[in-house]
Amino acid sequence: MGADVRPLHVEPEVAEEGSEPRSKLGFREQALLDSRLDRDNRTDEAERKQTRDRDIGARNQRHRA
Repeated sequence: MGADVRPLHVEPEVAEEGSEPRSKLGFREQALLDSRLDRDNRTDEAERKQTRDRDIGARNQRHRA
């Protein structure tokens, strides 16, 4: 049986001059990043809606008074 002796740390590849930068993320890492960004976007949207609803409610209260 041979031992697997791959290095634990792998240096990132340096992009050639003039080439477009590319992400070297694997599928799982990209999926995790995407899910975090989606969750952040949903959170931001919910916070904006709550703020809007709160502002509309405050205007309605002033209008009734």
